[in-house]
Amino acid sequence: MYSMSDYFCLFLFFFIFFIFFFQAEDGIRDRSPSRGLGDVYKRQAADRLYEAAGKLTDTSSSKSLFKKADKVTNDITSAVKDYVKNYNSLIEEAADTTNSKVTGKVSFMTGQANAYKSSLEKVGITINSDKTLSIDEDTFKKSDISDVKKLFNGSGSMAYQTFVRASDISSAAENASTSVTSYGADGMYNNYYNSAYNWYL
Repeated sequence: MYSMSDYFCLFLFFFIFFIFFFQAEDGIRDRSPSRGLGDVYKRQAADRLYEAAGKLTDTSSSKSLFKKADKVTNDITSAVKDYVKNYNSLIEEAADTTNSKVTGKVSFMTGQANAYKSSLEKVGITINSDKTLSIDEDTFKKSDISDVKKLFNGSGSMAYQTFVRASDISSAAENASTSVTSYGADGMYNNYYNSAYNWYL
């Protein structure tokens, strides 16, 4: 036969389990949008930009888009448009974060791009007031290949600087997402399991 203490321990076990499970679930739903999944999305946006910039900056004979190009090809245009799209996506994702490391690195990236403003405009790319980029495809396709190459190919290009910054931003966003704890709608840390345990003690 079970004693009263056995029944009490069993009841306490289920009580703590249900409180921990449901309150933790609430905490996940109610996290601040600049934490948790938001930081994961920022890391994913940074990773996509990293890949897009890497494709342009690659100078290897087998992969370089610029190796034998004597004019702006469709492949180069497509790659630059992808770069612009992912660059803008990262800026938009970073706009709602309060993480100073992420915002600082994004600000540094856009500052570097601004240094190339005149060169970008020469090939049909404009820096907008919100720091995103716009590309005039017709102007870009008619641009001198050497001007485009200076901006997007090799380790001395603007795209290479973006490549490095995107990697830094991805690391900062990953660190932010892994340090997230569960918060409720009231902004308080959900520590119900420990509260129940301490109550028992």
